[in-house]
Amino acid sequence: MRNSGERRLQNFITAFCTACFAIFSFTFIAIYKSPLIEMVYNSVATGKLQYNGYVLSGVVTAILVGLALWLNRFAKFQREWTAMAFLPSALLLAFLTDIERTIFVGNGSLVEWAWIFVIGIAFYLFLSFLLARILFKKIKNPTMVANRIVWRNLVLLTLTFLSIGYLSGGDKNFMREAVQYKYYCKGDADAALAVGAHSPLASQQITAQRAFLLSLKGELGERLFEYPQYYGADGLLPTAVRTMPVVPDSIYSHIGLSRAVGESVTDFLARAVGGDSVSIVAQEYYLSSLLLERRIVDFADKVYEFYNVSDELPKHYKEALVLYSYIVPEYSLAFNADDMSASLKSMIEAVKHKGKASVFSAQLQAEYGNTYWWYFLYGE
Repeated sequence: MRNSGERRLQNFITAFCTACFAIFSFTFIAIYKSPLIEMVYNSVATGKLQYNGYVLSGVVTAILVGLALWLNRFAKFQREWTAMAFLPSALLLAFLTDIERTIFVGNGSLVEWAWIFVIGIAFYLFLSFLLARILFKKIKNPTMVANRIVWRNLVLLTLTFLSIGYLSGGDKNFMREAVQYKYYCKGDADAALAVGAHSPLASQQITAQRAFLLSLKGELGERLFEYPQYYGADGLLPTAVRTMPVVPDSIYSHIGLSRAVGESVTDFLARAVGGDSVSIVAQEYYLSSLLLERRIVDFADKVYEFYNVSDELPKHYKEALVLYSYIVPEYSLAFNADDMSASLKSMIEAVKHKGKASVFSAQLQAEYGNTYWWYFLYGE
């Protein structure tokens, strides 16, 4: 009777650990890591099969759970140690979902993962043969109630899940780029731009991707400075080596010109607008590069070549010209800028009155942080 009760208890504990691991694995792949996995899939897919994260998650989870249960036939983890049966599967899950930026350049190294596997499997074997087979009978407490055994396994599973999250990487910007790419592939530029919009962190890659999305919407000159700009004109375009989800060729095709090897962003964009037939996209990128490099004199000169300067001018272009007229009082604006001029003076006076520390004021940044003035005068 007692052996029958032990078997029922062990079957319950095994089922409990299996269900917890399966739920975590499915959720981790289908939801948390789905944008990165979908990005990789779309990069290598032939287009014959559409990505389905739920099917993939179900298949991978079934394999990992089956592997754990099969290995435990030999390892024989029981009672409060049952959760340890899922260690090899946890290492495989972390390895499969460890997607980093190096995937685009093909120079990733598996040496670190080789060591992790060696140490992890050695730990698994040590527990299996020393604890589960030799010491298990001595340390198990037959009077321990089921809920205490469940809680101990739950603690082990929680530590395992935390280890999976740590080992599978955590580049927030790369994840945001992948999420943006997911929406971009669906044709939803607004949702893509909303990703990480309120985060002060922004890599050069995500900055270039945002500029591309804004340009697709025709809003580069209207909304560029609503987002953090830490890289000057370099933040408009990807690097020569592909390190971002959106393929650089897509961006250069959008501009209408290929970038030469070693050519700087400003030189490339100046060349893009130097021909006989210049696209509106190239003009927007070029004028934005002048603003980002704080070349406001060149901007005030060039904007007249591409625009009939009037009230229809994009917001940031107006702001730049208003700032230029503030710096050079004899410069005459071709549009009504009374409200903008008053707002610019209010911002400068507020910073001057409160001191340099006010540049970091949340209130002032909320009011003026999305203007070109703030970037030009106080931005990094």
